[in-house]
Parts: sequence; structure tokens; C-alpha cells
Amino acid sequence: MVRRLRDIEAVINDFLSGNILVRCESSSDEVIGPVSLAINRLLEETAHRQSSLLRLSAAVEQAPVSVVITDCGGLIQYVNPCFTKNTGYTYEEAVGLNPRILKSGYTTDEVYHELWGAISDGKVWHGELHNKKKNGELFWEYAVIAPVIDDCAQIVNFIAIKEDISIRKEFEKRLIHTQNFDELTGLPNRAVALDRLGQAISANSSFGRIVSALIVKVDGLSRANHIHGHKGGDLILKQAAERISEIVLNDLNTVSRIGGTEFLVILQGISTPSIAESVAKRLIEVLSQPFNVCGEQIFLSSSIGMSFSPIDGTDHFELLRNAHSALMNARNKSCSGYRLFMPEMDREARERQSLDSELHSAVTEDLIKVFYQPLIDAKSGRIVGAEALARWQTHGGRYISPDKFIPLAEENGLIKQIGSSILFSACKDAAFWRSNYGAAFRVAVNISALQCNDMGFIETIEKILEETGFPPELLEIELTERTLVADSHAAIAFMEVARGMGIRLSIDDFGTGYSALGYLRKFPFTTLKIDKSFTSEISDKGKGNALISSIIQMAHALDLEVIAEGVENGFQREFLIDCGCEILQGFLLGHPVPADQFLLDMELI
Repeated sequence: MVRRLRDIEAVINDFLSGNILVRCESSSDEVIGPVSLAINRLLEETAHRQSSLLRLSAAVEQAPVSVVITDCGGLIQYVNPCFTKNTGYTYEEAVGLNPRILKSGYTTDEVYHELWGAISDGKVWHGELHNKKKNGELFWEYAVIAPVIDDCAQIVNFIAIKEDISIRKEFEKRLIHTQNFDELTGLPNRAVALDRLGQAISANSSFGRIVSALIVKVDGLSRANHIHGHKGGDLILKQAAERISEIVLNDLNTVSRIGGTEFLVILQGISTPSIAESVAKRLIEVLSQPFNVCGEQIFLSSSIGMSFSPIDGTDHFELLRNAHSALMNARNKSCSGYRLFMPEMDREARERQSLDSELHSAVTEDLIKVFYQPLIDAKSGRIVGAEALARWQTHGGRYISPDKFIPLAEENGLIKQIGSSILFSACKDAAFWRSNYGAAFRVAVNISALQCNDMGFIETIEKILEETGFPPELLEIELTERTLVADSHAAIAFMEVARGMGIRLSIDDFGTGYSALGYLRKFPFTTLKIDKSFTSEISDKGKGNALISSIIQMAHALDLEVIAEGVENGFQREFLIDCGCEILQGFLLGHPVPADQFLLDMELI
């Protein structure tokens, strides 16, 4: 019996050493049966281990990420093909070297110190490394590096798994640039300029130095746009940005584009306002020189408004607002020139300042309320939704028109808070009405250009929809033509994300600005809203009727639903129905009312 067991042990050893297993014969089933089972089990387990090792080896070799194994001293023992592809170093070149062959000099010593401190203590380190390929090209890697510990709790190897994230880092870089810089001119945008203006005021106030804000507006750009399209206007704005920068730009000063044809120049550390006046004169002069547009010389004029801190204000909004007042005064003179802000220059500026203070209080005290005007299905006459409208009534009972406080809120930054509050109330109320008065009940909400340019507002929308339970496909966001003109690239990016969420998009007040139906093709709109100034022209005498009919037909050709606002009489309603307009809105069908009154109005229908 013992001899046979020894034979079996020899067979096992032969197997483990790679030899072919030989047959073991015995006349005793009592011995051979159990041992044969044991051998077969061992064969299966070993084959399984070999199969697992082969699969693991194939996975590492074919992995889409770099795998590097070093000894405990940091010398490379193994790299997979992806490492070779990403770095340019062959297997033979890399093995035996230290991973510092990838060191570019752009990853800080603190990062390496943290890395080695972690893995030397038996911990896992993960982070980003700015490395260099064999050919000198820089690239980014996200790395996870861990120690390999044996049965004696000793570190025997280190293994690194690294992913090339260069494309992602480049995208992040472009995204940051897009968020902070004007795409056309490459100058800082309004948000960055306001931040720098605030920093300049703070930095110079303690030293008694003056900061000047100059708003430079290029006038007469419509001619270039008319002749050469927007390309002509863009070329002029680029040239204007270059000319302004050549005169003004240094380590202290800032030049930014804050609007369509407006630039903000921030001069800091100046001793007297006369220095800013000298700069303004030079800017007027260089901007009066001809601009080259597609081989043609175009002459334009410019206007400049100036304000000074701390003389005209001690915060960036106030300083910018006063510079705008001075700019308006300069433009009202109907000639190229500059003006300094004066307290008595513009009564409206003082009123706006008072209104600004009131608006801050109104927002704090929740005095900005939501009124709703019904959206009526043209064919059935049923309420299918509502437009949410902001209304402000002061403590004294005075109503402030949205035409006054909305632009002011856009200037002082309150529009985001107001807009989010309006959107939340609208979705909350509409969710209730939907559950009680029809599953297809929808709500339309206006948003400003500032909200449209802020991709963070998308997160706000998502959060509000989640909290209120209102379906995104029943939310309609209304954008004005001014929003599209201000920054069409940002508008398109915002709209594409919103449409991806299922949200409807409407162009509001169509026809009052620069848009044309063909222009709308570049935007993912679902709805076109005819401005009430066009609807008011509908009459039995035919004035404006043909235009309305053409707009509706062309909108349908672009697969756009049409809403007509400003419907005030039966003839207008019937005409719009005959033209195929889907949704009607106006005083004939319902006035804007608070939510509780709107609920009563629905119950009456």
C-alpha cells in the first residue's frame, strides 16, 4: 500500500514538473479509487490555475491602459503593450530603468513626495501626472499605484495602472477658456472683467490710487454686417480688440469684451483722472482709422464712458453702471467722443441706483411673484398650459414693470436668483395643475442671456425638475433674440443640453430683433412665438395678415410649433386659427394672474 502511495506521489511530482501523467494500476479499488479522484482533482485545479493565469496575462497584455510593474527599488520589471504605445518606449528599453524616464518637470516635487510616501507605507496612491514621451511630447496620465505585499507583509513590487487623459485635459482647458474668454477676440469676458475690476478696486483703495472703468463702444457696425454679413462685423471687432489692447494692455490693466460691440478697459494705479482721459483720446483716434474688411476700408466711430473709483463708486457694479451712464451721454451727443460720469449727468442713473437697492430688498423679502397667463389650444379652446411671468409689487403697492427690473437684475447679478425662484414656482404649480387638470399641462418660463450663458443653470433646472416632479418634456424655456445675438455659441451649447433633457425651447418675441426664419435653423428650437406687435396688425382690412400667414407657414416648414401672443379680439383669434397657429395667448383669453386666481380660472373652463 505504502509503495503504491509513493508511486502516486512521484506521478504528482512528475505532473507538477511538467511531465505527462502515467497510468497507475492496482488490483485494489480501495486504494486506487480515492487516489485517482485526488489526482484528477489536482489535475483540474492546476489546469484551472493555468487557464486563469493565461487569461490574466492576456488581459494585462491587451488592456487599454498602461500597466507597469517595478521591483521594490523602483526599477521596471514589466510593461504592457499599451505602455509602449503611449510612451514610445519599447519593452526592452523600459525594463531595468526607473519610471522617472517619463518625468517632464511639470509634475511638482510635492506630488512625487506624496506618491512615494503613500506606496512606501503600503497604501494606494492615485492622481494625475504630467509626463513626457520618448519623443519629448507631453501628455497627461491618471495613475493608480499600489504596493504588492507578500505573505510576510513585505513589499516586493509596485504596480501602476495608468490611463492617458490628455484629451480630457485639453477639453477641460478649452472649456475653461470658453467660460472665461470671448471666443471671437480672445479677450476676457464680462464675468472675468467684473471680477478683475472688483479686485482692482480692493487692491488700490488702501493706497489711495484711482481705478478707472472705460466702456468703449464701436458704433456703426451695422454697415459691415449689412454688406459682408456677420463675418464683416467679426473682423472689425477683432481689429478693434487688437487696437485697444496695443494702447492699453499691460501687467496691470485689463481689456475685455463685455457685449456685442462694447469693450471694458480697466486702468488701475493711476494718479489723476486726466491720465484716463488721455487714454480715451488715443482710443478714439485709433478706432477712427479705417478697418479692413475683405479688402474694403470701412470707417466707424466710437464712444467712451468713464467712471472712477472711489470717486464714482466703490464696487465694480456701481462703477460699471456709472460708466454706462457716461457712455449713453456720449452717444446722445451723436458724435464720436468720451464723457466722464457726473452725478448730475443723468437722473435716470440715480433712479436706477435707487431701484437697484429696492430690487435687492425685494429679492430678500420674496416680493418678486409669479403670475400666470393661460396658453390656449387654438382648435379646442382648452387651457393646455401657462406662461410664468415675473411681477414685482413694492410694499407701497407700486408695480414695477419687468422691462425695468429684469435688465437691472441682469446687471447686478440678481437675475440668476430671481430666475431660479421663478422656475421653481412655475414647475411646482404646474406639477399640481398637471395632476389635477390634465397630464399634458405645460409651463413656459423666460430665461435671460446670463442664465443661458451659464451652463451651471442646467444643474439648477435638473434639481428643480427632480424636486417638483415636473416632467422636462412639459417645460418650455423661452429665449429672446437678444440672448441669441449676445452669445450664439453659448446659447447653442445651453440649448443642445436642454433639448437633450427633453425640454422644449421657444424663441420669444420673434420678429422684434435681427432673427430670420432661416437663421433659426442653427438653433434647436421647438416653438416660435409671434410677438404681439405683429398680432396687433391683424385686422379685417388685411394689414399685416399676409406677414403673419407667411411666418406661420415657414415656421411649420421648419417643424416649429407656433404660439401667437397678444390676441385681443375675436377676429385675430379666428384668423390665427385659419392660418394653423397651434397655441393662442392674450388678454382675450386670459390676463396674467397669481397662481390661486389662475386655479379658479381653470375651474371655470
